[in-house]
Amino acid sequence: MKITSQTNRFEEKIPSKKEIEFWYNNAKKIWEESLKKQGVSLPLLKRNESVYIQSGVALSFLTRKVGAITTKKELDWVVSIFMNIPTHDIQDGRHLSDQKGWNISKEKRGIYICEDINIPYPYFNNHRESGNLTEENWEEIKRKYKYICYTCGTKEGEINSRVGGAIVILQKGHMDYDKPLTYDNTIAQCQYCNQRYKNRVKFDIKGYIKI
Repeated sequence: MKITSQTNRFEEKIPSKKEIEFWYNNAKKIWEESLKKQGVSLPLLKRNESVYIQSGVALSFLTRKVGAITTKKELDWVVSIFMNIPTHDIQDGRHLSDQKGWNISKEKRGIYICEDINIPYPYFNNHRESGNLTEENWEEIKRKYKYICYTCGTKEGEINSRVGGAIVILQKGHMDYDKPLTYDNTIAQCQYCNQRYKNRVKFDIKGYIKI
């Protein structure tokens, strides 16, 4: 498939569903064998038989081959195809390494490299971020709140007019930032609220800021 713009032109073959699932299952096998016990988190690939999950698609594509180089624009495009949404500024490349522990480096702005799928990201610290929260727990938390941001009420996958029309992406937020991300201490926040309140405020169980 050819993708063109006024400033950039490249050709990228969009992977098939079979390829995405093959790459994901390969990453999952390695995760089960060695990465899981080191605290690395494996995102789910699908919510159900027909609905893909953004972070799982991103992981599959980025780890398709050790040494694979992926531009941010390519990653955005592939994810948008599988999620059936417009291309947007996704941050999964950074989150998969910093927050989940996959060894994907960002060499320079907009370039991701799969360094080594068998060992965690060297700068990954899973104590505070991971806690004992699994991807299944995370999906359950989002379902409980009907895929709505705990803080501002915007819905995942819809346009957020507060941030220039970006697509809402729910991210894991701390109810109490002094504690790790456990099931009882995790809230779903849009990317805007997650960055705005990160390490600054604490929330009560109803989503109100604690004074």
